[in-house]
Amino acid sequence: MQLFIILFLSVLCLTPNGEKHYSKVYYADGNIACEGWVQDSKKVDFWIFYHANGQVKNKGHYALGYREKYWHHYTNNGSLESEGHYLKGKKNNWWSYYNSTGEVIHKCQLHNDVKNGYCLHFKGNEIVKASRYSEGKKQQEWTDYTVFTRENNLLNLR
Repeated sequence: MQLFIILFLSVLCLTPNGEKHYSKVYYADGNIACEGWVQDSKKVDFWIFYHANGQVKNKGHYALGYREKYWHHYTNNGSLESEGHYLKGKKNNWWSYYNSTGEVIHKCQLHNDVKNGYCLHFKGNEIVKASRYSEGKKQQEWTDYTVFTRENNLLNLR
């Protein structure tokens, strides 16, 4: 891990201001840890991070050193674990979470890393529970999809 940090910092320090370059950082065993673009000592544009076993860990875009736009996160065996939007390094909008077989287990609306809006829990393709959050605090919960959509005046959320 120390080698990883040293290599990354040395790459950032050698870059002239304003110049964008492609950077690769490696684990001590020689496996790639991450790769992407650096400008003004900050991560920019598309980046890929890897687990120590070589599988993709996560991938997405950076802007001014912050995670931005849509990101995918994977388990160490390569299965999609979660995906969603970042804004200035924080989770925002809808996020989807998956089980080991690739099925959606829940979706949740977030604002600045905090649940804010609806969270939907799935079993197979069916919504089995829905909750509404405000600033991280659960406001209400439903276990009947028909009642949930009627009370919230919502269309199909699947």
